[in-house]
Amino acid sequence: MVISLCGSPPPGFLEAFIFGLIAGAGFLFYIHYRVYQSEYYKNEFVYFSSGKKAILYLSFLVASLSILPLLFLICFILCT
Repeated sequence: MVISLCGSPPPGFLEAFIFGLIAGAGFLFYIHYRVYQSEYYKNEFVYFSSGKKAILYLSFLVASLSILPLLFLICFILCT
């Protein structure tokens, strides 16, 4: 275990964090595509207005991106 006394992140932290961000973005794109192609989406959300669809989509993105601090903490723990 490497202990950093100067407060800087450990070596390899930035690479792990960037990989986590790319993996998270890929996961979000995959989930959005699967939901968009589902029968439930085609049957239920066809009657929603564009504004309501946008609000639902943005709330899903906010909920998904709220996981970012957790990803940051996991990367920090794994790289120390």
